[in-house]
Amino acid sequence: MTYTNRLHIDIETFSDVDLSKAGVYAYAASPAFRILLLSYALDDLPTVCVDIEQGEKMPFEIEAMLWDINILKVAHNAVFERICMSEHFGRPIPIEQWQCTMSMSMYLGLPLALQQVSEALKLDINKQKGGRSLITYFCVPSKRKTVRETYLSTILTDGSFSKPTIS
Repeated sequence: MTYTNRLHIDIETFSDVDLSKAGVYAYAASPAFRILLLSYALDDLPTVCVDIEQGEKMPFEIEAMLWDINILKVAHNAVFERICMSEHFGRPIPIEQWQCTMSMSMYLGLPLALQQVSEALKLDINKQKGGRSLITYFCVPSKRKTVRETYLSTILTDGSFSKPTIS
């Protein structure tokens, strides 16, 4: 099939279920599951980040593209984005409309982690420094998850991260 556009998608999520132990379906089915941030780019246009956790809404036109059969959805580890977004919106997004750059990397014998793929291909674009610690801090289940929710604003605009003091 020939697609009219590509919608690149990346999400950051939270769940009280351990993704590595339970898998993406159980992770997304948890009542505590939610999408925190959703980044998207249409074709080669600049990336837009929507802070869903802080009440921002994805533009209606972009949301409608999730179910448009003429739009190819692209993500690294697309199964995660597809299942989580299907849960978030309460309806399935057909798998046939997705392209997974992680699967493409595996097929080409490249590393699976996006940062390592970028390094192997010597790309100018790299993942944000400190991103892994942010994901671990805000998205991985913890007894301190309510503290995490309280301190979402500790992400500084320059991309650095300051962990709050917990007493």
